[in-house]
Amino acid sequence: MRKFALVALPLLALAACSGADDAPGREAGPAVGGPTLDGPMLVTPGLWRTTTTVNGKQAFGANRMCIDADSQKAADMLSQAVETGCGQPVRRAVTGGFAYDLVCEQEGLKTTVSGDVTGDAKRVVMRSTTRMTGPDGDAAPPATVVIENVHVGACPAGMKPGDSVQDGVKSAVTEAVKTSLKSSDPMK
Repeated sequence: MRKFALVALPLLALAACSGADDAPGREAGPAVGGPTLDGPMLVTPGLWRTTTTVNGKQAFGANRMCIDADSQKAADMLSQAVETGCGQPVRRAVTGGFAYDLVCEQEGLKTTVSGDVTGDAKRVVMRSTTRMTGPDGDAAPPATVVIENVHVGACPAGMKPGDSVQDGVKSAVTEAVKTSLKSSDPMK
């Protein structure tokens, strides 16, 4: 069960990046200053406000996070997916950013995440749909996650890159995620 939780946490974050493919006839590629296939999802350093919905319902409350290139790289779930029992994410350019597909298999549980990350230097929307199938073939209902990120400005005094505040509680989310992903044996 603990191993499942470690797989589910990164997948929920990945799910936030998902969405529909590009409309036919529209040129694919990033918006000015937006996410790219090889770059960070949030290109402007500083304070970002994040809101999340799961299946259309508000989840987690608002979150403010202070980011820079290094803190984003440390917490990039798509880059770290292989460490959690997933295959290499497949990325492709779409208008305003990129789309991705990811398949994870662990202890008979197969999880497929399809999503997109689109926006510009000041607003990025991450959409994903996660589908899970158990070893017996039973499928859980798909979960769709939408995370909207809006650049607020410079990080306030007392907040350093990697720090986040959710519901008024400061936490070093990046360090906790990095530590859980780098654990060689999640059953310990």
